[in-house]
Amino acid sequence: MAVLIVDDSPLVRQLLRHILESAGLDVIEAGDGHQALELVTHWRPEVITMDIHMPGLDGYQTTERIMQRQPTPILVVTGSSKLKEAQSAMRALDAGALAVLEKPRGPDHPDFERDAAAVAQAVLMARDVRFRDRWQGHLSPIEPWSGELRLLAIGASAGGPQALKTLLRSLHPACPWPILLVQHIAPGFLESFREWLGGHTRMPVHIAEDDQTALAGHIYLAPDGRHLVLGRELHLVLSDQPPVQGQRPAVTQLFASVREQLGARAVAILLSGMGRDGAEELLALRRQGALTLVQSPDTALINGMPGTAAALGGASQVLTPEQMALLLNTAMGLP
Repeated sequence: MAVLIVDDSPLVRQLLRHILESAGLDVIEAGDGHQALELVTHWRPEVITMDIHMPGLDGYQTTERIMQRQPTPILVVTGSSKLKEAQSAMRALDAGALAVLEKPRGPDHPDFERDAAAVAQAVLMARDVRFRDRWQGHLSPIEPWSGELRLLAIGASAGGPQALKTLLRSLHPACPWPILLVQHIAPGFLESFREWLGGHTRMPVHIAEDDQTALAGHIYLAPDGRHLVLGRELHLVLSDQPPVQGQRPAVTQLFASVREQLGARAVAILLSGMGRDGAEELLALRRQGALTLVQSPDTALINGMPGTAAALGGASQVLTPEQMALLLNTAMGLP
């Protein structure tokens, strides 16, 4: 099996081929969406990298058709965050794409090695994703929670948007706590992600601002390139501290600040994502008495972050996104 690169630019396909073959992967190429559909049927690739702006079938339309016919791990790899392309990227997430990644610029660019490594790592992780027509795994029992809660903090990465959509759509809109969210996403796409997420919940969704007071029933997203940190009295602080494990914003920074400010009066959730961002801090939160939830491995598209946290002992409970919402609604005293 191979990785399918879908991009209408021969130069970009050549660049991505070089990156992926250097990582030991076999590569096939498609110059447009129609060709991609043919190659998916014939070659059954393990992973697909998908451009968004293409003539004929764009990246969203191609993703939608592939996920309907032959579900395959798809990573949107795009160099444009213009409104139209960003909206198409979010629609591709809605259609089933795992993540949006920044397209590496040429080898002469100072960030080339970093961006190339990110694409190669994402493709390698995506090879382990296995889609199911409908999840039919065993439901873990939900243990009730009666402690005092003041805030919900969530961390997610690749595969996280689908879990977030399910969780927030099921969470009661009268939520009595602020919700702080770190979602790893390519720079420039956050505003479109905010709009997309807002379409799946009745709670207001904001990009967090410095020295802002977090309000109950509102969702605050960590902005591009800055850590989201909880200060005193539910004040939000944006930090330019160095990246943690290559991430800024980092779930680790958010969870550490929540532990410091609220301890046992917080809920912290880790959803689908590669790596281990937030896993150790989730354990620290649990040790302090917080309610800590991780997504079940049968429902997480990529079990890196939640799986690491569970293996460390950081999870109070391992649940599906629907179960998380049910537990939290019960803790709120709401149906």
